[in-house]
Amino acid sequence: MGTSTKLYTLDLKPSIFDGKYELLSSIGRGKNSVVHRALRVPEKREASDSSPEPVALKILTNTERRPEEAVKRMQKEARALVALNHPNVIKSYNYVARRDCCYLSLEYAKHGDLAKLINDSPQCISAKSAVRILRAVLSGLSHIHSNNIIHRDIKLENILVTKSLEIKIADFSAAQLESDNADLSLANNFIGTLEYVAPECLRGVPYSTSSDLFAAGVTFFKLITGFFPFEGKSISQSIIYKQKGDFSKELSDQLKKEFPGLEAYLLTLLSPEPNRRFGSAKEAKAALATINEKPKTTVKHDTNGYVKPESVEMAINIRKRNSNKLKDIEMLAITFAGTMLIFLGVFYNALEKYYLR
Repeated sequence: MGTSTKLYTLDLKPSIFDGKYELLSSIGRGKNSVVHRALRVPEKREASDSSPEPVALKILTNTERRPEEAVKRMQKEARALVALNHPNVIKSYNYVARRDCCYLSLEYAKHGDLAKLINDSPQCISAKSAVRILRAVLSGLSHIHSNNIIHRDIKLENILVTKSLEIKIADFSAAQLESDNADLSLANNFIGTLEYVAPECLRGVPYSTSSDLFAAGVTFFKLITGFFPFEGKSISQSIIYKQKGDFSKELSDQLKKEFPGLEAYLLTLLSPEPNRRFGSAKEAKAALATINEKPKTTVKHDTNGYVKPESVEMAINIRKRNSNKLKDIEMLAITFAGTMLIFLGVFYNALEKYYLR
């Protein structure tokens, strides 16, 4: 496919697209694409369906700069989705790439993405719902990573909610596949959205499964607090903030009370050091089940540029346990002594009466 590839233009609004889809409404736009809610039009030899399910039609639009790269990105997304089959990953139905048009037919998510959901109804997502969403995202990521794919752009806008309230990871246009020899061009030395990118990737370290976990952690934090854990206006500023790892002030007392292990969990998931995060999405999902339990560790102060949980000082616990044992022994001795005095008194009285008869 050469540079003369003609991509679909936004100005054209045909009722039937490519002879196969009826375009109903525009539901999203990107730099080089537009997404329509559409209905599959049955061909003459097919039986007509009176109530077909809509699809999301992602269509490449005219782009003056590097149209081949836009086509490669959609091709990459199609390849990634073909390899994946999971309840928490968006489904792909069809991919078409011709000289006159290039598009993807995808599963339609009625409620849109999480960013839209939050903006439309700020109070609709509770902390418990956010935990459920993260669990689904981690489940989807586990499947993605097991297929040797790194998403590289996990964020609120790329997590969709279907009609049946299922959570779906979408948009694999920036994904890194095992078969890739090299990344596509990296604008500003990183792919994705600044607030979600792991600090090591901002420093030029290649993206990894660990950087996807970091982005999932940022997404979760934004859901439960309404804020990003690290917000910098530039790449260098973001690196500094993320390297410090200081976000605990944004966690409300209510959140800490509802989920006693939340802070320790986030300290691991959002650690500035990749090797201190969870080893896999599966491990992070398993640990998520314990955040409503009181942690067995306490959070210590900043050490060498990162905040880490350390074990509770055992000596304090031992002293407390020993102190309690001493108190128990003391009470037992007092009780025993009192019983003996009563017994001796009764015995003495009985003996005295015997001799005085």
